[in-house]
Amino acid sequence: MVRRPPPPLRLNAIRLRSLPPGAFAPPRAAAGAVVAGGVGGGGYWSGGSWGGSGGVIFYWVALLGGLSDRCGRRRVLLWSLLGLGVHFLLLGLAPSLALMFVARFVGGAAGASFSVANAYASDVSTAEQRAKSFGLIGAAFGLGFIFGPMIGGLLGSVNLHLPFYAAACLSLVTATSGFFVVPESLPRDRRAPFSFA
Repeated sequence: MVRRPPPPLRLNAIRLRSLPPGAFAPPRAAAGAVVAGGVGGGGYWSGGSWGGSGGVIFYWVALLGGLSDRCGRRRVLLWSLLGLGVHFLLLGLAPSLALMFVARFVGGAAGASFSVANAYASDVSTAEQRAKSFGLIGAAFGLGFIFGPMIGGLLGSVNLHLPFYAAACLSLVTATSGFFVVPESLPRDRRAPFSFA
């Protein structure tokens, strides 16, 4: 059975999932400086949070990939988007560095779903369209890193918490729209037992 190329709406939530992690980097560093009580403390916070979340992503990529093979891509992607929304909301509300670190670890775990997004694109694309689907996801990820900090800086100039609330809304709205728009891509007969491999 030939699979149809994914229409734009089906990959919309998958592309949007790539936008928030690269966004709002300058306000995150500035917020860390405010909570830490100085620019130096903000630098330590920013470096530590990026390093810590990177370590979490390293381990959670395999975990989420295995879960998506066992439970389906859609469920993992939607929960990841909800996790990103919670992550940004916690960053916006955090009164201490400890809670900001917790939020970054939550964001790292949720942000590790880019492998699941690629697997989804592979599932729903024909062989001829697969490279194009991967390219669109990569382009969305790149655009997030290009325009995200700019948007975050503009919003942060209005209010330091605003970029985090905007990112949380974007993630939660994307998760909600994905619930109605994005179908499951992995049929039950093609699912595999959970494995980290």
